[in-house]
Amino acid sequence: MSFGESDTIHVLHFWSLEKDFSDFEKLVLAKGQIVVKALKQFYEKNGFYPETLQDLIPDFLSKIPNIEFYYGYQIFNISFKYQQTESGKNFELGFERNFEPFHWKEEQNCWVMQ
Repeated sequence: MSFGESDTIHVLHFWSLEKDFSDFEKLVLAKGQIVVKALKQFYEKNGFYPETLQDLIPDFLSKIPNIEFYYGYQIFNISFKYQQTESGKNFELGFERNFEPFHWKEEQNCWVMQ
Protein backbone atom coordinates (compact mmCIF):
# COMPACT_ATOMS: atom_id res chain seq x y z
CA MET A 1 0.00 0.00 0.00
CA SER A 2 1.52 3.30 -0.99
CA PHE A 3 0.65 6.77 0.19
CA GLY A 4 1.38 10.14 -1.33
CA GLU A 5 2.72 13.07 0.62
CA SER A 6 -0.83 14.26 1.36
CA ASP A 7 -1.67 10.85 2.86
CA THR A 8 0.90 11.03 5.65
CA ILE A 9 -0.30 9.29 8.79
CA HIS A 10 0.21 11.35 11.94
CA VAL A 11 0.33 9.61 15.32
CA LEU A 12 0.53 11.31 18.70
CA HIS A 13 2.06 8.87 21.17
CA PHE A 14 1.63 9.88 24.81
CA TRP A 15 4.12 7.64 26.59
CA SER A 16 7.06 8.10 24.28
CA LEU A 17 8.23 10.97 22.13
CA GLU A 18 9.52 8.55 19.53
CA LYS A 19 8.17 5.14 18.67
CA ASP A 20 9.11 2.79 15.89
CA PHE A 21 5.91 1.19 14.71
CA SER A 22 5.90 -2.40 13.59
CA ASP A 23 4.84 -3.26 10.05
CA PHE A 24 1.57 -4.54 11.50
CA GLU A 25 0.89 -1.27 13.35
CA LYS A 26 1.63 0.65 10.15
CA LEU A 27 -0.85 -1.56 8.28
CA VAL A 28 -3.54 -1.05 10.93
CA LEU A 29 -3.06 2.73 10.82
CA ALA A 30 -3.04 2.76 7.00
CA LYS A 31 -6.37 0.92 6.90
CA GLY A 32 -7.72 3.25 9.56
CA GLN A 33 -6.65 6.20 7.44
CA ILE A 34 -8.70 4.84 4.53
CA VAL A 35 -11.79 4.87 6.76
CA VAL A 36 -11.05 8.39 8.06
CA LYS A 37 -10.72 9.67 4.49
CA ALA A 38 -14.06 8.08 3.52
CA LEU A 39 -15.73 9.56 6.62
CA LYS A 40 -14.48 13.03 5.72
CA GLN A 41 -15.70 12.63 2.12
CA PHE A 42 -19.12 11.56 3.41
CA TYR A 43 -19.22 14.65 5.63
CA GLU A 44 -18.25 16.97 2.78
CA LYS A 45 -21.07 15.60 0.63
CA ASN A 46 -23.80 15.33 3.29
CA GLY A 47 -22.92 17.86 6.00
CA PHE A 48 -22.90 15.18 8.72
CA TYR A 49 -21.04 11.96 9.52
CA PRO A 50 -22.77 8.61 8.89
CA GLU A 51 -24.62 6.71 11.61
CA THR A 52 -22.60 3.56 10.86
CA LEU A 53 -19.54 2.65 8.80
CA GLN A 54 -21.82 0.55 6.57
CA ASP A 55 -23.33 3.84 5.35
CA LEU A 56 -20.02 4.51 3.55
CA ILE A 57 -20.65 1.57 1.19
CA PRO A 58 -20.72 1.73 -1.85
CA ASP A 59 -20.26 5.47 -2.50
CA PHE A 60 -17.13 6.03 -0.40
CA LEU A 61 -15.79 2.52 0.25
CA SER A 62 -16.31 -0.72 -1.62
CA LYS A 63 -16.09 -2.52 1.74
CA ILE A 64 -14.91 -1.83 5.28
CA PRO A 65 -11.18 -2.64 5.34
CA ASN A 66 -10.37 -5.95 7.01
CA ILE A 67 -7.55 -6.14 9.52
CA GLU A 68 -6.45 -9.72 9.97
CA PHE A 69 -3.25 -11.18 11.37
CA TYR A 70 -1.87 -14.57 12.21
CA TYR A 71 -0.19 -15.52 15.46
CA GLY A 72 0.99 -19.08 15.54
CA TYR A 73 -1.92 -21.14 14.34
CA GLN A 74 -4.57 -18.58 15.25
CA ILE A 75 -6.16 -15.90 13.09
CA PHE A 76 -7.15 -12.63 14.75
CA ASN A 77 -9.46 -10.02 13.29
CA ILE A 78 -9.51 -6.43 14.42
CA SER A 79 -12.66 -4.48 13.76
CA PHE A 80 -13.20 -0.77 13.81
CA LYS A 81 -15.11 0.88 16.63
CA TYR A 82 -17.12 3.79 15.27
CA GLN A 83 -19.65 6.17 16.75
CA GLN A 84 -21.29 9.25 15.31
CA THR A 85 -21.30 12.05 17.92
CA GLU A 86 -22.72 15.54 18.35
CA SER A 87 -25.72 14.78 16.11
CA GLY A 88 -23.47 13.89 13.19
CA LYS A 89 -21.05 16.79 13.51
CA ASN A 90 -18.21 14.63 14.84
CA PHE A 91 -17.21 11.00 15.21
CA GLU A 92 -15.12 8.59 17.24
CA LEU A 93 -13.09 5.91 15.47
CA GLY A 94 -10.70 3.41 16.97
CA PHE A 95 -9.55 -0.18 17.33
CA GLU A 96 -7.38 -2.08 19.76
CA ARG A 97 -4.34 -4.27 19.30
CA ASN A 98 -2.43 -5.84 22.17
CA PHE A 99 -3.95 -3.39 24.68
CA GLU A 100 -2.57 -0.43 22.73
CA PRO A 101 -5.62 1.52 21.59
CA PHE A 102 -5.37 3.87 18.64
CA HIS A 103 -8.10 6.49 18.35
CA TRP A 104 -8.68 9.15 15.72
CA LYS A 105 -8.81 12.66 17.19
CA GLU A 106 -10.52 14.94 14.69
CA GLU A 107 -9.62 18.14 16.56
CA GLN A 108 -5.93 17.21 16.31
CA ASN A 109 -6.31 15.59 12.87
CA CYS A 110 -4.21 12.61 13.91
CA TRP A 111 -4.24 9.15 15.45
CA VAL A 112 -3.60 9.03 19.20
CA MET A 113 -1.99 6.06 20.86
CA GLN A 114 -2.20 5.88 24.64
